[in-house]
Parts: sequence; structure tokens; C-alpha cells
Amino acid sequence: MQSELIYRLLLLALFIGFVAYRGYFQRKFGRPDEGTVKQREENPAEKIANLLSLPALIATLLYIIYPAWMSWASLPLPACLRTAVFSGSKAVVEVIRRMIAE
Repeated sequence: MQSELIYRLLLLALFIGFVAYRGYFQRKFGRPDEGTVKQREENPAEKIANLLSLPALIATLLYIIYPAWMSWASLPLPACLRTAVFSGSKAVVEVIRRMIAE
């Protein structure tokens, strides 16, 4: 149970960091110009990312608040494998982010 709390706290810290990072750049640069918006609307990967982002954020918050609500999505993995998956998923997210930015 203690390791579960550690993962929840790490996830909460990452979530807060994500929101702070996103908020910082939103305030610094404001709304994008019209050309950028049109380019994003035409990109199919951007459309898929927009559709999946809200459910992913909601699921993350539900897991942080009350993990039993998300128990249907759990996998019984040992702690070392969970850490590897957690680290690997960050690398995958970074690759996807760079692909979308191109």
C-alpha cells in the first residue's frame, strides 16, 4: 500500500508540474496567431490528441483522488516493472510531442 501512495504522490507532482508548465507558456505567449491555428486544425494527429486529452486528464485526476474508481484499468505489475513503464511512458510522450511539433 505504501508503494501505491508513492506512485499517487509522484503522479500528483507530475500533474501539478504539467499544469504549471502549460500555464506559464500560455501566459507568456498568449493565444496563437491565425496561421498556427489553421495548421493545427489540419493535422490529424493534433485532432486525435485533442480528443484524448480531456478524458486522460479526468482519468488522471480520478486516480489521484480515489484510485478505486480506476481499478478497472489496473494491471498487477511488480514495483520495478511499474517504475520502468512509468519512465518509458515519459520517453514515448516526448517522442510523440516532438512528432506533433514538426
